[in-house]
Amino acid sequence: MIAIGTREQGARTRRRLEHNQDFFYKSEWMAGSEDPDVSPTIFLIEQEPNVTLGAHFHKENQFQLFVHGTGRIGNHPISPGTIHYAGAHTGYGPLVAGSEGLHYFTIRPKLETGAYFLPAKEHMRPGPKRGGNAGPVEMLPAETLARTCTTTRDDLLAMTPDGLGVTAFTVAPDDIVAYQPSPAAEGVFIVVLNGELAFEDKVLGRWESMFVQRTDSFPSLRAAQSGAQIVCLSVPPKDPRYL
Repeated sequence: MIAIGTREQGARTRRRLEHNQDFFYKSEWMAGSEDPDVSPTIFLIEQEPNVTLGAHFHKENQFQLFVHGTGRIGNHPISPGTIHYAGAHTGYGPLVAGSEGLHYFTIRPKLETGAYFLPAKEHMRPGPKRGGNAGPVEMLPAETLARTCTTTRDDLLAMTPDGLGVTAFTVAPDDIVAYQPSPAAEGVFIVVLNGELAFEDKVLGRWESMFVQRTDSFPSLRAAQSGAQIVCLSVPPKDPRYL
């Protein structure tokens, strides 16, 4: 399946949430179904200034793409363009927002709601723990991107045998994205960081996205006249010990 995440859907679903007397905004940019095999989801969290979200884990593999503000995950500093990966049942955090707040997309190939705050020993299952950061990707000004003459590629996280990888592209206007997904991956998310990306009869703008399942042919993607900065997030299957 190919799923699309849009700004319009994010704006329509934005809502305020409370957690431990702190407030967040959440908006669903790509809404997953209840399908247990594939239900890609992308949601934006707007964490308010100086708010801390405690260390926790999830039962699905996920990426997080940070797009505004600064802060840290545990002891690791984060800034716009930082990408974080956490495998299933891998604890991470706390997520600490700085004085500007911290906005980030959470990206999963399968729908999952909620989180398990550590220690949560009754929910944490034994198995491999996997996580880390990539980037940050430098966001180019629009005028610089539109004048780009050559498409460049940066493998921020080289593809692993099981299909975990992060690749950033700066795509010159009207140029094609040359990306070959890993056949081992569960699928790949493509997120537009700047500019516009054309796909069939659609045009994806800043922060909009698509998910291509491994059973689908990778589509032809072309930068618009604006050029495009994109990141391809290849998600491995969940480890069999967690199935």
